[in-house]
Amino acid sequence: VNGSGQNTSPLCEWVLQTDLGKGIIMDIDTFTFDGDCTTNYIEVRIGKTNRGPLIKKFCSGSPPNGQFTIKSTFIWIGLTRTSDNTVFSGSWTTFTVSCCSKVLLEDHQNQRNGFYEKDGTSISTGPIYKNAAGDQILYYGRIFADSVWQNGWGVGSSVGSIGISNLDPVTCPEDAESPWRSWDGSTHVDIAKASVTCSDCQLVPTADQCVTCCDEITLSSTDATFLASSKSLFTGKYVLYTETPTFNGRKVYQLESNSNYCMYFTSSAKWFINLCSELGVLSYFIRTTTSG
Repeated sequence: VNGSGQNTSPLCEWVLQTDLGKGIIMDIDTFTFDGDCTTNYIEVRIGKTNRGPLIKKFCSGSPPNGQFTIKSTFIWIGLTRTSDNTVFSGSWTTFTVSCCSKVLLEDHQNQRNGFYEKDGTSISTGPIYKNAAGDQILYYGRIFADSVWQNGWGVGSSVGSIGISNLDPVTCPEDAESPWRSWDGSTHVDIAKASVTCSDCQLVPTADQCVTCCDEITLSSTDATFLASSKSLFTGKYVLYTETPTFNGRKVYQLESNSNYCMYFTSSAKWFINLCSELGVLSYFIRTTTSG
C-alpha cells in the first residue's frame, strides 16, 4: 500500500480483502504528515467504505507505531491530505482468526437474546451458531439492507431469514462494532443496546456468565410496599433446582418455602421468577430489570 505522488484528489482510498476465516495484519512502516490532524491523516475502517467503524486514525499528533491486527475480511484505508508531502507506505498480510465457540446476544428484548454456540454445522461463508432452544441461528452471510446486498452477521430462524443483523464484515460476531439492527416492517433501525460478546469461558473466564454462582441464594427486600403485597411470597431462600439444575447457561433455583416457583435466566438476559413447570417461558411474577 503506497500513498504518495501528486495530490490530484483530497482523498485516496484502498480496500483490502482476504479470505473468509482470516483477518488482516497491517504495518505502516514509513510516513510523513505535512499538516495537522484535521487536514492530513490516514483512517483505517472495517468494511469497504468510509462509513465503516473507525479502527485507527494516524496523523502528526498520533503517528503509526508498529503492526496492528483487524479481525475482518475487508478493511478500508483512506488518506486525506492537503499537501503532496503527506505520504505513507505499508504492507499487509493475513492470519487465521480463532473465534469464540459460544457467544451471548443481549439487550435485543425478545426471544433472540441468549447464548449461541457453534453446533458443528456451517454454510459456505462460515460456521453456524445455534441458541439453546434450537429455534434461532447466528451466521455470517449475504444480507439485503439499505437497498443493496452486503456481507454481515444475521440472526434468524434459518439461513436467509434475518430478524436482526450487523453489517460489519468481521470474521467473528463478537468483534462487530456497528449497531445491531432490526426490521420494523418498513426499514432497518438501530438497536442501541444490543451486543454480542464472547462467552467461551476458556477464553474469558472473568466474564459474568463464566463466574461460578452459589447453589443457594436469598431474595430479600426493604421496600414496604413490596413486602405488603402478594409478591412478598417470593422472598426467602432459593436452592438448586435438582430437576433442571441449569438453563441458558446459568443455575436454576427453586423457592424452598414453595417448591412451585423457580428463578431462572431467560433468553432476554434477565432473571425471572415463574412456575417451575413453565421454566424458560418469557412470562413472570417478578423479574430483574437489568441484564446479567
